[in-house]
Amino acid sequence: VALFEKCLRDAWTETIEGRSDMPGLEHAMPRDLLIAQELVYSNGVLKSTLRAPGENKVGMVGWKWTMFHPSHYDPATGKVTPRDIYVVANDITVLSGSFSTQEDELYAAIGRACRMEGLPLVYLSSNSGARIGLDPELKKLFKIKPSKDPNSLFEYLYLDGPTKEKVKELEEKTKRAVCYTEEIVDEDTGVTQHKITAIVGSQWGLGVENLSGSGMIAGEMALCYDEIPTISVATGRTVGIGAYLVRLGRRVVQVKGSPIILTGNNALNKLLGKEVYTSNSQLGGVNIMGPNGVTHWVASHNLFAVEEVMKWLDYVPDRVPSRLMAKSAAAALLPHPVPALHRVSKVRDPVDRDVAFTPQPNTPYDCRCLIAGQITEDKEWVSGLFDKDSFQEAQKDWAKTVCAGRATLGGIPVGVIAVETRAIGKFTPADPADPTSISAMQQQAGMVWYPDSARKTADFLADIDRENLPAIVLANWRGFSGGMRDMYDEVLKFGADIVQNLTRFSKPVIVYIPPFGELRGGAWVVIDPTINKKQIEMFVDPTARGGVLEPSGIIEIKYRAKEIYDTMDRLDP
Repeated sequence: VALFEKCLRDAWTETIEGRSDMPGLEHAMPRDLLIAQELVYSNGVLKSTLRAPGENKVGMVGWKWTMFHPSHYDPATGKVTPRDIYVVANDITVLSGSFSTQEDELYAAIGRACRMEGLPLVYLSSNSGARIGLDPELKKLFKIKPSKDPNSLFEYLYLDGPTKEKVKELEEKTKRAVCYTEEIVDEDTGVTQHKITAIVGSQWGLGVENLSGSGMIAGEMALCYDEIPTISVATGRTVGIGAYLVRLGRRVVQVKGSPIILTGNNALNKLLGKEVYTSNSQLGGVNIMGPNGVTHWVASHNLFAVEEVMKWLDYVPDRVPSRLMAKSAAAALLPHPVPALHRVSKVRDPVDRDVAFTPQPNTPYDCRCLIAGQITEDKEWVSGLFDKDSFQEAQKDWAKTVCAGRATLGGIPVGVIAVETRAIGKFTPADPADPTSISAMQQQAGMVWYPDSARKTADFLADIDRENLPAIVLANWRGFSGGMRDMYDEVLKFGADIVQNLTRFSKPVIVYIPPFGELRGGAWVVIDPTINKKQIEMFVDPTARGGVLEPSGIIEIKYRAKEIYDTMDRLDP
């Protein structure tokens, strides 16, 4: 909570300094920038509570926060509009932050509350996965039958007569089967033993019920992603169901040194029978999760991670029309029609200014300069298409031939997709578990959709559609890569996903072919306005070009040898 408060205070300081044209901004700053209301789940109801930090007995903590951000300042009224969000976090101090039924119930209840009210959900992840329990009572009672085989320590676990009676008493007290046994007569002593064949446990929350709860919250997080804005922060080790939750919420901020893994390196080494992996970061660190697209933003420490979350929250609506919200009384809180978002930026950037950055013909350039502008060697700012300092790029380490992120245009948040015109190297690491694998560097040409960049485009369209943001596509593609490896890597599938997501897109989409850009072949097809006539419009710079194929390809297919000879005879009889 303190880190979020610090980010809010820093945002107010920067905005007050950068917006001298709004003298009322400083006076509008409230004393309390964040009001946190802790939530507990009890008797099937999610309700607020008041207690000191650390008093929780459950390894999950949830809040409803009311925040006052300077971007929500209204110059007309001189007031700041508060915004509400829900936050849920693992408590690593309670059984290593593991998920049992109580943690699952709280998480699911907060997810439902978010969908009911149409509010964003922030998940702070640091856990050890689903809880693995051992019955404390049975641990004190079982005995072992020694093995006659020198290669085996024991034959089985059992209960003798007195301990069996104690287990029966425990079962009567808890009204549940603690364990199942089978009567066996010891060949050596002739004494009847009760061989343990299965253990259920005297307490709820020790076994597979935790897996069932994990399935429940996985389903809830999937629904949340479909209906409301969701974001997760991996602030510590994130294991098993924790890893699935951050992926199901899609937008992920990963702090360095906080691996996102399914199984720990020690368990994998035992499975492989040798020491292969030296750390969990080798399996799910930022060097793995950044390049594979799971992690959207990488932060060096928790404060920077919170800053990324606050930036993202500034782009998404305060409240969205979720399906569950439409069935509840909370639907009255959403104005009809929903107005376009408008945010107060930290620096003044007039909407009627010129765009100073211009691409040059036949010269590769950094598309981020076209989006956000650039600082020259003389320390002068050359403006781009969008508001100064407003661009937040996502997944920059993955599928680098496409650049995607969020920005504001005249204070209106939008999603931006642009094309890398320079050649890019894609690195694939070797797997230590496979001695035959080798690392590889694959060169990817600029202005081409590859399987990874096509998927990145499709996924990003899905993300911003669920955030209720319009999209601006700076289209500059020569087409799709269609080689054998690319076809095997499903470039066709992900290209089709772009079309699929555009047909479902509920907000305006502007396709703009920038100066000296080009749009050809299949790249034109998948973003043509006829895909969704209600939402998509295309604009073209006078210097841009479009076509079915590049000139060399047209000549190869359509201008055959006979026609070339005929042309030669005509031009040079």
